[in-house]
Amino acid sequence: MILNMSSDTVRVIATVKVKADQVEAVKAILTELVRLTLVEDGCLQYELLQNQQDQCEFIFVEAWTSQIALNKHLETEHLQKALRDTAKLLVSPPDIRQYQQLL
Repeated sequence: MILNMSSDTVRVIATVKVKADQVEAVKAILTELVRLTLVEDGCLQYELLQNQQDQCEFIFVEAWTSQIALNKHLETEHLQKALRDTAKLLVSPPDIRQYQQLL
């Protein structure tokens, strides 16, 4: 559920592509990341999706109250730990893109 969206809200779509033999290990790491992130100040939405046609692809759909809130998230120990723990389990580094809602 998304609450308090405004024009300052920062949206993020992050794609994570996992090595085929590491899907379950990465899923566990990402699930813990979601649990820890949802309680952060400024987090409006933090969903983890798994592609049903390609089980090796995960997508984060995020909404943050501001760029400042997102920047704080990017520096949290739990995000940095997830990045370290998944580094050798991914096909490539996560593709993280920021968006602003137009309509």
